[in-house]
Amino acid sequence: MTFDYGSLRSVLHPSRTEPVPLPPDPRRSFLHATPCPRCKGSGRVGGYSGDPDEWEDNAWTCSDCRATGNGPGSRPSPDPSPAHLSAITTAPSAPEAEAHAWDLAFRLTPWGLPIPDRLIWRVPTSPVNAFEPSLEGVPRSITSQVSDLLLNQWDLADPTIDLATPYGAKPQPYIDIHYQARLHSAWEAAAASARPSPLPGLSFADLANPYTPLLKIWRTGFALDALTPTTLTLYAAPNNS
Repeated sequence: MTFDYGSLRSVLHPSRTEPVPLPPDPRRSFLHATPCPRCKGSGRVGGYSGDPDEWEDNAWTCSDCRATGNGPGSRPSPDPSPAHLSAITTAPSAPEAEAHAWDLAFRLTPWGLPIPDRLIWRVPTSPVNAFEPSLEGVPRSITSQVSDLLLNQWDLADPTIDLATPYGAKPQPYIDIHYQARLHSAWEAAAASARPSPLPGLSFADLANPYTPLLKIWRTGFALDALTPTTLTLYAAPNNS
């Protein structure tokens, strides 16, 4: 398949219209965040803390909350907050982002991952740092199985993909979006030549490319924030317009 990788350079802000209600879905809820006690909701713990001679671990990024600023008291609810409504219902692409997220979960079932039973929207009060949101994407347990074959042993990635940014520059939707795009293109090349996959008896042509819906989510202006056996979490940047 052909894919416009250049479109992934856009920032995480979908096109806006007047609010449009989301189609009913009992699996959908909205994260009502409480500040992480370690970083006080900032997503950062950098610099010197407490003893001025002791550098704090994981400086600049709070590992307790994955740099999201959400504390353990954060709870999902079926009722959206005004921030959720402003960020999500004004974007006609929100239902499309949800559909791609469920498609991604379905494509991971051959790898032994169950389909989650709920989808949660997360909207921060403001982006907590230059690398918001923290990357999840396709689970690392799967990426680690395929990346060595696709990128190292076979070197199948499209050499024309160029999404990398200089170190320290504000990135595209995710820090390693360039890596995810290369894996997508390499998977397509492996499928076209029916190369064997890490799953016994199956080639890459037998398996749906999970990076396709991941990249499509980014093109809606939203992002996959996390994927667990029970939960899909979608990220929406706050609507500050």
